[in-house]
Amino acid sequence: MLYFDYYILAEISSCIFSALLCYNVFTTLSPSESKQRCFFYGSLATFLASGLDVLSVYCISNWQNIPYAVCMLVSSAYFISLISVPYYMAKYAIEVAYSYGGSPKHWHAFSNTVYAGFLVLLVINVFTGLIFSFNRQLGYVRGPLTHVTYFLSFIFMLCTVVPIIRHKDSMARRLYFIFLFYPVIAALILSVQFFFPKILLTGAASFATLLLAYVSIQSDMLEYDLITGLVTEHSLKKRVENKTESGYLGVFALDNISTIQNFMEVSDLNKMLLFIGKELSGMFKHDTFYLGSGRFAAFSDDLAKIQAAGTSFNDSIVKINRNMDFNLPMAIDNYSAVAEISRGDKSYNNVIELINSMISTSRIHSDHNMRICDESVLLNIERKRFIFKILKRELNVDSSKYQVWFQPIYSIENGKFMHMEALSRLKDTEIGDIPPQEFVEVAENRGLIEKLGFTMFEKVCKFISENKKIVGAISVNFSVHQMTNPDVVNIVLSTIKKFGIKPQNIIMEITESIFIDNYEVVLRNMKSLSKEGIRFYLDDFGTGYSNLANVVSLPFNTIKIDRSLVLMMEESSKGVSLFNKLAGIFKEQGLKILVEGVETQPQNELVCKAGVDYIQGFLYSRPLSAEACIEFLKQKN
Repeated sequence: MLYFDYYILAEISSCIFSALLCYNVFTTLSPSESKQRCFFYGSLATFLASGLDVLSVYCISNWQNIPYAVCMLVSSAYFISLISVPYYMAKYAIEVAYSYGGSPKHWHAFSNTVYAGFLVLLVINVFTGLIFSFNRQLGYVRGPLTHVTYFLSFIFMLCTVVPIIRHKDSMARRLYFIFLFYPVIAALILSVQFFFPKILLTGAASFATLLLAYVSIQSDMLEYDLITGLVTEHSLKKRVENKTESGYLGVFALDNISTIQNFMEVSDLNKMLLFIGKELSGMFKHDTFYLGSGRFAAFSDDLAKIQAAGTSFNDSIVKINRNMDFNLPMAIDNYSAVAEISRGDKSYNNVIELINSMISTSRIHSDHNMRICDESVLLNIERKRFIFKILKRELNVDSSKYQVWFQPIYSIENGKFMHMEALSRLKDTEIGDIPPQEFVEVAENRGLIEKLGFTMFEKVCKFISENKKIVGAISVNFSVHQMTNPDVVNIVLSTIKKFGIKPQNIIMEITESIFIDNYEVVLRNMKSLSKEGIRFYLDDFGTGYSNLANVVSLPFNTIKIDRSLVLMMEESSKGVSLFNKLAGIFKEQGLKILVEGVETQPQNELVCKAGVDYIQGFLYSRPLSAEACIEFLKQKN
């Protein structure tokens, strides 16, 4: 495109695209993140440089019709924005280089001095015309220092390249070569501008380097979640670790989102997440984040604002639960917590661990009010850390503190206790007996749940080998971590062989939730183990939304019905009818039925009439230690 003998298409394109890029960066701009600020200012300077370049050409071409002061002002502003681009990109590179260690103060001081010197020179230019001027007869006149911008751009390129080279051993090779490459691109484009002044490319050169940096580097720092429109946890982590002031981090969690999404259309789920994201971002603007898995976060220096957001979050969930447009299969559970981030504490993982602990406590107590970190929470965190140390030490087959207890299971057909369920216990530690739900939660959150499961299995096999004449079979709970372990079949069979017992001595209990996202893997492992003679129980039937098609198609031998269905039978005749129909369906498929949680004689009579095969509950026996269990079996059988 020609404009008074100047080619301006590249500048117009650069102006438009840099404006879009500038807006994209601004939407996630964090005041405490110096790298982001430098990149944003560089984007803004590129936008202004491209636009002012075109306006400056207009003034040069129409100098006779435009006031002298306007021409000088527009051209001066163009020169300022032109030098601002390499200046801020150099500061951006300096921040990136020194993010790996060291102080960038001397580099910033040098670049600031050069930039300030140019601004002084530009003021002097108004009176001297050293860079440019507008003559009343000749129009635009280039001064003796007209090419100073090229020299200063070269200086700022050195400020970009030298710090990167000095820190090349501490940064990724990809990052290193990108920073070396983009000054070369700028130099090549500016060389065309130098030799062909009528082709305007200064904005294009700036935008090319800016775009390269954004696509290859900065976009990694500004990750968006495309569903909610919010920035992701990666940006939040950077925000916390680079903060300069204290603040409060609040996390808002949809607790059962993984179950809900299996029953919803993707469009409905996305619409729901977008709705929640808009509600929160309306309060916090750029300080709202999406952490994935139905978890949102907000950062603020005002605790009251975070608490108000917790109330708003609860109200939003109530609206969603009542709104039939979302087609929810069940009500959403939601929990929230907030913790203060002090200026001295920059560990994002520590803060998230603290908040996760509070949310877990809320879940246990079904408390939907926002939890605020206090002394009791900190003590609880310290206790969990201590439990973690105990688990790491005691999770071995010879430990006397990590024990396996057993609850006998009564067979109606034989009138004997044919099987037992293995249960984990942590006894006589430095802090006393630790409840199973507490140490299992710690194991899950600290990556020990798989080790806990396999240690328990090994102890069970050892117990069976030592009591072969008394113990028949024992059922052992297997977690999703164990069942998706690619080596689970070898681990189970080698452990059985190690203790000289039979596969028929082992019953593996798994819940149907294990199959979510892992169906093929779990099914393959189940079939391999089933061929060796190991039996499978489906645990906790009745606690969720069980898929009957899965129940009858998978290699289960027995269905373990949860206590909640037993209580349902006591409440109404409809409950009895439903229980009997379920029992009939399973019987027709050749499955055995085990009922757990039977505590009273009326409950016992109801389940016996329904035709179940096995009964487990306090009415027959509470969980017993290994020694007590052996004595129990000797007496009863």
